[in-house]
Amino acid sequence: MWFNPGELSKTKTESQISKLAELAEPEKAENLIVKCYTPAGNPIEVQARNADHAAWLLRMNPEPKPKDTQP
Repeated sequence: MWFNPGELSKTKTESQISKLAELAEPEKAENLIVKCYTPAGNPIEVQARNADHAAWLLRMNPEPKPKDTQP
């Protein structure tokens, strides 16, 4: 779609740019921190991007199961 840049008013352009900037920002409302575990079993806190990412992190880095301590 071709247009003449002179046809756009400055205020209209600025409002469109601010809307695009809002869409490009990561969601600040969702501040999900999940407890993941390293291969050595150490807990670490990780910030997830969204609920799906949090679920994936927990599935991929579960709490280690206690080992049997029988002799």
